[in-house]
Amino acid sequence: MNNRKTRNGFTIIEVVIALVVLSLLVLTIQVALPMLRTNKDETLSWYYTLSELEENQKHFKISKMYTNQIYLKDDQDQTQYVLKQNRQSLILSTNDGGYIPLMDDIRLVQFYSGKGKTVEMKVHTKDDQVFRARLNMEESVS
Repeated sequence: MNNRKTRNGFTIIEVVIALVVLSLLVLTIQVALPMLRTNKDETLSWYYTLSELEENQKHFKISKMYTNQIYLKDDQDQTQYVLKQNRQSLILSTNDGGYIPLMDDIRLVQFYSGKGKTVEMKVHTKDDQVFRARLNMEESVS
């Protein structure tokens, strides 16, 4: 007679292997999720920036342009604006001291004269993403 009883279940080694695989899966998800959110947030911020600059209610014209900032004038209400990098953010500020934060985690902002009435804007983020756009803005006649 055989005194050994057969047991149904997992051995300790199988349980340890399952726990290791599960912990690696959880760790991978924890690392990847914030990276996906950051890229998505930066892209949304970029499109928000473009929508603010190309808004139909504001008719921006360029007063002065430098590589790191642009002085803009709204032709309808004659308000002066400055589009510039302020520390790690891209902001649209007024002479009154008010401002609209457009993008965060910025490393570098550059502006170039484009063809015709366009201004080329290039934004480098801290995550080494580069966003580029051509904005149609004519020069202000002062």
